[in-house]
Amino acid sequence: MDMNEFFTCCTPEDEKQRVQALEPFDEYEEWHLKCSHYFVLAASKGMEPSWTPLLPSMTVPGCGGPLRVAGSIPASVCAVHPEGSGLRRYGHRSVLLKPNVVITTGGFGEEDGQHCRVRSFQLLMKSAGGWRAAPVRRENPDKRWGERLYHTVSCLSNSLALVVGGRTSPSSPGLGMLLLKFSETPDASDPDEMTVEVVSLQPAPEAAPEAAPEAAPEA
Repeated sequence: MDMNEFFTCCTPEDEKQRVQALEPFDEYEEWHLKCSHYFVLAASKGMEPSWTPLLPSMTVPGCGGPLRVAGSIPASVCAVHPEGSGLRRYGHRSVLLKPNVVITTGGFGEEDGQHCRVRSFQLLMKSAGGWRAAPVRRENPDKRWGERLYHTVSCLSNSLALVVGGRTSPSSPGLGMLLLKFSETPDASDPDEMTVEVVSLQPAPEAAPEAAPEAAPEA
């Protein structure tokens, strides 16, 4: 079992409450990712032990026979130019706008020397020498697009993509929908010309009705 399962199933309730009450050092994913990298291993010689001394009530899961290879997916190593460092993120979403043109949005990674929710959009284009990455310029840089994690991005055309859901902090889920309007995708020789406009699809809040002025009392 990994440490996430150990924390959930084997940690006393008071200890779980103590840990959950601590202020998180960073995004909650950091804790869960760290736990995913550690596990509890029990080994023995001789007789086969029970499923685990930690959870004696659990039965040994049945084995469905020897492992079989269901199929394979061909893959190849592609070179990425040094400017592709903006691709080092997680919780992001990438979408294929057209053949050999990929847009990456959101996620958590490094930006301007800090680890944060990434604000920039990243363009990835395939050329003869491999894949070239470049940031996408914003038409409306003052408008925050949400700096989202775990959202969905659906390609509507070569220049339109729909963003749905996701979250900013772990306590702020369920964001609204956005439309990303991209300029015409440039040639691979000059990807820096691409721009994006962020358009909110949420209805504007209605203005509160003005209160009618009260009549002054007669003298």
